[in-house]
Amino acid sequence: MSKIKSFILIAGDIVLLYGALAITLFVRYGRGGFNKAFYDHLGPFSLIFIVWLIVFYLFDLYRNKNLRITPSSSQTFIFAIFAGVMASIILFYLFPGFFKLTPKTNLAIFAVVFGVLNFGWRSLLAKMSIAGGWQNRALLIGDSPVFEEISKYLHENPQIGYNAIAQIKNIKEYPAEKLEKEINKLIKKHRLNTFVIQTDLKKNPEIIKAIYKFISSEITILDLVSFYEVLLEKIPLDELDENWFIEKIITRRRIYDTFKRIIDLALGIVLFIVLTPLMILFLILIKITSRGPALFIQKRMGKNEKPFTLYKFRTMKDGGKGPLWTTNNDNRVTFIGKILRRTHLDELPQL
Repeated sequence: MSKIKSFILIAGDIVLLYGALAITLFVRYGRGGFNKAFYDHLGPFSLIFIVWLIVFYLFDLYRNKNLRITPSSSQTFIFAIFAGVMASIILFYLFPGFFKLTPKTNLAIFAVVFGVLNFGWRSLLAKMSIAGGWQNRALLIGDSPVFEEISKYLHENPQIGYNAIAQIKNIKEYPAEKLEKEINKLIKKHRLNTFVIQTDLKKNPEIIKAIYKFISSEITILDLVSFYEVLLEKIPLDELDENWFIEKIITRRRIYDTFKRIIDLALGIVLFIVLTPLMILFLILIKITSRGPALFIQKRMGKNEKPFTLYKFRTMKDGGKGPLWTTNNDNRVTFIGKILRRTHLDELPQL
């Protein structure tokens, strides 16, 4: 469901980008001059739209957690619009011969129109996601502390599309027949359509015997690690055992590694070229808002224990003392640094 919503969100953004361009040109040139203006702007703005989509992706605006309209997500959205405008201005004026346009007024009107339309589109999609018909009603099976984290996260982010309705704890004390009856009772009471099973319980034959009988009931059955990864896009390390690493990690993948390296280099070059204007903007902002170098450079240990140099935008005050890690409301983080950290754009120099 999360991938489907991301696809719908991106598709909607593409439609709105062109819709906002059409509205902008109609406002500027009226019905008589619209056709020629749209033809002249279509090519250059299509390239700019690719940059806008990349900027939105880098600002995490296609993750479910930022679909809900909150002060934090709204601030991120505004920063993304601003970054898109600045990247567009730099591209238009850096390569005037290529774009053959310097649309100051048009770009300003476009940003406002697109911002309003896109904010409304995201609000609508968030409300649809929160609506009952879009919600997966989940039963949590097990007593892992990770379930508490998941329940809290789903309560705070109903737009994700899952609702933790019920939980069965102390499940190891249940014989298969008793567990089956308890699950049936909860299904009838809450109209459940998803089971999330604590990962280590898959080794318990009594529990598996009870769960197996629900496979034909059109109920989605997920283990805790997979469900956590879908929701938070990371792995709950405390829930992993040796078998997970053996199943998931393959040490010798020469063909895969070769192709991955080629793709990494190709995408790295393309993204570096496309995002250079945005990186120049951040370099300037960092330099004029705080003393010290714009880049944070550090030696790290890489594959096969080979050291490599890591490049990131500096997000903390130069020479600040304190622990190596940051804490909540850390006063060493600069204003621009907070924006870069929240959106992960401090990682861009790694390109």
